[in-house]
Parts: sequence; C-alpha cells; structure tokens
Amino acid sequence: MSPAFVDAPLLTAITGLTEQLTAIDKELAQVVRADEVAQRFCTAPGIGPITVLTFGTVVDDVARFAS
Repeated sequence: MSPAFVDAPLLTAITGLTEQLTAIDKELAQVVRADEVAQRFCTAPGIGPITVLTFGTVVDDVARFAS
C-alpha cells in the first residue's frame, strides 16, 4: 500500500473539516458582533468568540445572581 493511497482520504477529510470550521468561525464572529456585551468581553486578552459565547450560555441571565 503506497503512502499516497493512505494520505488522499485523510487530506480530503481534513480539507472538508477545515472548510466547516472556517464557516463556523465566521458564524460565531457574526453572533459576537451582534451582541454588545460579547464584544466587550472579547476586549480581554485571550478571550474570543467561543469563550464569550460559552460563558454567556452558562451564566444566562445575570439578574438571577444577588450581587
């Protein structure tokens, strides 16, 4: 079995996944751009769309916290 035979399906899969991840990244960026609070969170070093949206999902409604 030649290496090219093994590599071709892997490269096809990686290419497809890369395209899907790129599309998801663009969608996440659009969601963050539409949310003023998320935009502010993203100004912290090392905080990006995935972290902001995950945090927002976990916290949900901040009014449920006493302080």
